Amino acid sequence: MLLELIVDLFREQKSRLLRYIAILSAASLVLGVLTTRVRYGPLIPSLAAWINEGSVDMHMALQNHPALVYVVFILPLVLAGLGMWECLRLFFSSASRRTLGYILAYPLPRWMVFASRVTFLAGTGLLYATALCAGFSIGQTLVSPQDTGWMIWSYLPAAFLLYIFYAFLTAAFVFLTPHVWHGALLGGIALMGMYLFFLSPILTSVNLREFSLLTAYLQTGWAVDHPSLIGLMAAMVLNILVGAGLWWLFDRADLD
Repeated sequence: MLLELIVDLFREQKSRLLRYIAILSAASLVLGVLTTRVRYGPLIPSLAAWINEGSVDMHMALQNHPALVYVVFILPLVLAGLGMWECLRLFFSSASRRTLGYILAYPLPRWMVFASRVTFLAGTGLLYATALCAGFSIGQTLVSPQDTGWMIWSYLPAAFLLYIFYAFLTAAFVFLTPHVWHGALLGGIALMGMYLFFLSPILTSVNLREFSLLTAYLQTGWAVDHPSLIGLMAAMVLNILVGAGLWWLFDRADLD
């Protein structure tokens, strides 16, 4: 029964998912081309210099390598935003709430319904993150054939976790607030907070960069001198905790 629920979800959303994957692949291909062109400077050395602590001033890095804005800011923002959007569609759209109420009217355990939704989110997250990495890698290879663009794939696990985290967090906020848009707003604020913490050395005299999920996301790839698995493991634990809290809220929610 669980497998049937998951298959039904993917079958219902197939055309929309394929459309999103095509758009993401095309957009990331363009970004890959832009960031690899000579006038922007090579992507990987620039990104490595910008991420590694103390190696280069952040202001100068943004001025000298504007393509970093695409990689560091746009791609994570797109993934996190898609995670929030998919979660809202999956749990809180009017059609989804009617479907959940209909399913739960039968002797079907709530954990099974919840597991089917989480599996769908995980599947879409993996598809979207793969589409972004594939498009970016192809774009980079088209401009610079000697560089196969393989390093961008090292960010795939962190990108996937970022997607899932903001999907879970937004859903938890919606369950805790009286209106869907309240929870979506809190999720958006949390997403912006990630960027504010990351940019704190520029914006304020207090350095909160190490507390940003974006820092953990960027420090896991092979583009940095010393890739850190600690941030990746911390993100996994955080996802599990938020997912457990979401299950607790879902199990007690009135979905009729």
